[in-house]
Amino acid sequence: MKTRHPIHLYQWGQTLLILAIALLLVGCATVPRQDLSIKETFPPRPAQPIAEDAAPIDSHYQVLARRAVERSTDEGEVHYAQLLQTGEDALLARLHLARAAEKSITIQTFIWKDDPVTRVLFDELLRAAERGVEVRLLVDAYFPIGTPHQIAAWTEAHELLKLRIFNPFTSRAVPAGGSRLEALLVRPRGVNRRMHSKSFIVDERIAIIGGRNLEGTYFDRHPSFVFKDRDVVVMGPAAAEAAAAFDSFWNHQRTVHPFQFADVQAEYLHVVNRPFQGASDQDRNIVGRPLQDADVTDLSGLRPSLKMQPVAEVEFVADGPSRSRVIRREMTDAYREMIQRAEERLVFQTPYLIYEPRMRRSLRRARRNRPGEFEVAMSANSLATSDQVRTYAMSYKHRRQMIRKMGMTIYELRPLPGDIQEIVPAYDQLQDLFPDGSADAGDKSPATIRQTTPRLALHAKTVVKDGEAVLIGSHNFDPRSTRINAECGIIIRDAAFAQRVEDDIRRDIHPRNSWVVSRMPVPDSFWAKTSRQISAGSSRLPFLDVWPQRYMSSFDPVDMDIIVPPRREDFFEHYRDVGHFPEVDDPAALWQLRLVKWFGGWARFLM
Repeated sequence: MKTRHPIHLYQWGQTLLILAIALLLVGCATVPRQDLSIKETFPPRPAQPIAEDAAPIDSHYQVLARRAVERSTDEGEVHYAQLLQTGEDALLARLHLARAAEKSITIQTFIWKDDPVTRVLFDELLRAAERGVEVRLLVDAYFPIGTPHQIAAWTEAHELLKLRIFNPFTSRAVPAGGSRLEALLVRPRGVNRRMHSKSFIVDERIAIIGGRNLEGTYFDRHPSFVFKDRDVVVMGPAAAEAAAAFDSFWNHQRTVHPFQFADVQAEYLHVVNRPFQGASDQDRNIVGRPLQDADVTDLSGLRPSLKMQPVAEVEFVADGPSRSRVIRREMTDAYREMIQRAEERLVFQTPYLIYEPRMRRSLRRARRNRPGEFEVAMSANSLATSDQVRTYAMSYKHRRQMIRKMGMTIYELRPLPGDIQEIVPAYDQLQDLFPDGSADAGDKSPATIRQTTPRLALHAKTVVKDGEAVLIGSHNFDPRSTRINAECGIIIRDAAFAQRVEDDIRRDIHPRNSWVVSRMPVPDSFWAKTSRQISAGSSRLPFLDVWPQRYMSSFDPVDMDIIVPPRREDFFEHYRDVGHFPEVDDPAALWQLRLVKWFGGWARFLM
């Protein structure tokens, strides 16, 4: 009989190390890096001759942009800017600029979803390419932009229309099975680094910068829910800086040609030299009026909200494609600087209210060092409007610290605000645009999406300092945007412009449109006070935050004509408690929230 020798601990460790290295090598080997020689193997469709009558439309935007660039000198830059507050305005501006482009269009986005809006927009980009405009579309790989067949068709649509994908998970454009999880385990740092930036740049002198992805929900084109978001159109030298930031991503080794993916390669013969199938008549009907109005020379004649205004000072800020390389200065530094320099007030708007430690310290320092009352107003999603229950749960877990320690006044958006017609002018037509209800809300639906009435969700990312400077961009002011993702934005230092943004956020946080979050009245009893202290300690735990009592809730004014801040002593005389999660009756969402609060606090830095 043979004696079995025990396997020593170091042998187990050696075996696991070999397996880990093998898995790492396999994972690295299956992730493509930029190789543009692939174009020789899969050549694009030959460009057609440019029609003699093909020309960009006349555009007042182009006139102002040329003027801004020509008048800018080393002594001072000239910029024009305007807010895109509604989805329809944002869609119309993009369609108009695509038709007005003379030399180039560059688009950078985190999400491109195949739906009526993007199919119509792609047709406009294709039309621009057909008249000689170089079009480059760069999309992050986190959400697949379509089926492999669709991606192959878009790639082959025109020689001058170029599509690239940033930071893929695997060798497939549409990852299969658990390949995403495998990629996360093998290379967590690389996979988590997402290109969250959004820009739409024309001729390197006009740029749209903000929070909108390219999907119908961001442009008031969905029957069930839409995002309230915010972009800004900027004309002048800042647009060229945005174009340089785009180039840094376009030329990065993690930006790959679609035909580097095996599943897209397999569709090449099915699309090459075949007519491109663009948007359908139904798609164009859904886009509707903006498609008809896009040819108008001066959009402000149709919509005063699109009238460009001169602004005093503009700065473009962006993260580079890797953390070690930065275009100008990082977005995180930009918003921290705004906090540090604020004298009287900061007005924030963000969909995901999760702070990072340095923000907490900066706000506490700002309150301590400023004489008098220092206001920090925060507009965010409620559970009824949030498209990310897990993220909202993390925010809910830390409400006490945000209100008590950081001095925030938190306002949470109602899913059906009283001013919905101002926020979404096309609201009454949303369901009529989709008579058969044909639209997929995907995994971004609010907890109450199953209700038939179209709901609103917040997606804008903005901070206004002292009513004199504003930062608008893709940064959510959360740990993920701060430490992991690549973000970009525009800082405009102009009192009139900043005040318009603040006025818009102030409308959103009015009791007609948002609930205010406040502490609950605490009975004068030993048990109530003890429970409050235990709750405060429990909320700090990264794990096992299971104490059931919470002393924060949502409130409504008894009389809309009497509005007082939560810190006033008579607050409870004028406000009534409407519960922790008003208008949410989805048990699955509530249980998900509880589980994250109980066991998921350790994951805040990933949110």
